[in-house]
Amino acid sequence: MYSRRFTLLVGSSLVLILSADALNNGLAMKPPMGFANWNGFGCNYNDTTFRDMADFLATSGMGAMGYKTMIIQECITVAGHRDARGVPQPDAKKFPFGIKDLCDYIHSKGLLCGIYTDVGPQTCAGYEGSFGHETVDALTYASWGELQSHTLVDTFSTIQARLFVVGVA
Repeated sequence: MYSRRFTLLVGSSLVLILSADALNNGLAMKPPMGFANWNGFGCNYNDTTFRDMADFLATSGMGAMGYKTMIIQECITVAGHRDARGVPQPDAKKFPFGIKDLCDYIHSKGLLCGIYTDVGPQTCAGYEGSFGHETVDALTYASWGELQSHTLVDTFSTIQARLFVVGVA
């Protein structure tokens, strides 16, 4: 099926609108919109920051308008954050109830929860990335809740493939 072209004359400008064919499966009907801490807070955020923002998105009507995705970005763990099995350990001071509890709270507001990581050895802020730990990280993120997004720098497919292989995706 071919895309159709429509033209619309607005003032003296010609605007070309292209329609695109897409799967009608309910996924990505709107671009991911919502809240990610990095640009506004950098590493200066915690559990309360996300709970307050989840409350705001849910009660302000922004969630109903499509601002549903909350991405926990960067600085989730402390230096040397993996246990003896290689499992990433969230910063207990920032997340005293854990990431799973925070994601459960976000979900209770009708919103989506996602985690940022990096497929390389380090994240942009210098925290340890998932390189060499893709499977354990995928399993860990999945155990933290129904995460709708694993935001990866460079490639999404590495962790997504691991989630598929271990039966989570």
